[in-house]
Amino acid sequence: MRNLLIAFIALVLLSSCAQNITVSAGTGNGTITMKPTKATPKTYVTINDKLLVDNKNVKSVTVTGVEDGDNKIVYKSESSTYKDAMDIEKTIKIENGADKTEILTVPPYSTGYWVYAGLSGVVSGILVWFVL
Repeated sequence: MRNLLIAFIALVLLSSCAQNITVSAGTGNGTITMKPTKATPKTYVTINDKLLVDNKNVKSVTVTGVEDGDNKIVYKSESSTYKDAMDIEKTIKIENGADKTEILTVPPYSTGYWVYAGLSGVVSGILVWFVL
């Protein structure tokens, strides 16, 4: 029973790891790197209305092949854990195939998230106490 509990806890901890994602937007020479202040679940990224990231857990997104000129970026996370919706729209200008980095501010967690996290911790602690 103890090994089963350890396997379950390991599965939960390792199942939703965020990724550093690299995608191509086209044939340009520019690069845009978007770095949220913390990992974002259920993330969608578009550039010039072209979907590049579809429902991924993200640490950062690097978009290569970006054309020179103004590029409309939309970075959205459909997570109910945030106090406010995360739906960022920016226009980023690329000149001569430059590399740009954007730091994106992630909203704070909602009260519901903290209540859920606290209850999950208490329940996990109780289960561990009785199993061990």
